[in-house]
Amino acid sequence: MPKLKSNKQGFTLVETVFAVSFVLVGVVVSFGLLKSSFLFSQDSANRLVSLGLAKEAMEAVRNIRDSNFRQNITWNEDYMNTWGASLADEGFFVVDFLEGKSTSWKLEKIASLSTAREEVIENSKTDIFLKEEISRKTFTHAELNNKKTRYKRFLEIKKDSADKMEVRAFVFWGEKEYQSIYLKTILTNWHEI
Repeated sequence: MPKLKSNKQGFTLVETVFAVSFVLVGVVVSFGLLKSSFLFSQDSANRLVSLGLAKEAMEAVRNIRDSNFRQNITWNEDYMNTWGASLADEGFFVVDFLEGKSTSWKLEKIASLSTAREEVIENSKTDIFLKEEISRKTFTHAELNNKKTRYKRFLEIKKDSADKMEVRAFVFWGEKEYQSIYLKTILTNWHEI
């Protein structure tokens, strides 16, 4: 009977180390890509929320102006303290939506234009809170049992002339280092034009 040849071939230690290293590099690169993807996704979400908050603030100012037109009062005044503050004042403001009120927006002046923007950012009145209700979630400046978010929002209003003003809506977010977004518009007394 012929002898069978034993074929004892296996992997050498060098081949095994090389294969394990190759797999580990692939795993580390995959986790790095996942982390980058997560951070990019989180940054995109923050920018999207911030843009929405800035647009809401701009819409509030336009709504105040247009409501004044409908009530036949001066476009940038606060007749009988309807809005809380006048658009004719220059400075830094916070604006908030008021549900169930006859006026839907509340404007509050928090600083004059001579105040440094960094001081305005640190003002606790610019903090945004999340109001959670059964059917929806909304953002507000009111702290009342609401969850504080990482966002801060304020308006900067400067008069260009009697019939024109520049409005900027700023939104900041972050813990250690702030990121920001702002929108700018020119509001005019279009009713008189």
